[in-house]
Amino acid sequence: MSRMLPPYQTCTLEQVIVDAAGTANEWMISAIEGIDDQFGEGYAREHPELIAAYMKVAAMDQAAMISIRNTEASLHAAS
Repeated sequence: MSRMLPPYQTCTLEQVIVDAAGTANEWMISAIEGIDDQFGEGYAREHPELIAAYMKVAAMDQAAMISIRNTEASLHAAS
């Protein structure tokens, strides 16, 4: 799914901005496929709120993983 950085690797703001559209597109495709697999072909198209909810949860999960990675990097740098 989304491309997470290995622990302690950094990137530029420009890299983050460029990658954001690709990540969102991956999440949208995954949401549509998952919803249609679960509820039948075309269900996602008829229920865009489910796609939005899926993408919101994916973004929250990625934010949590980045926060954990940054905390680990800080602890690693302090030791």
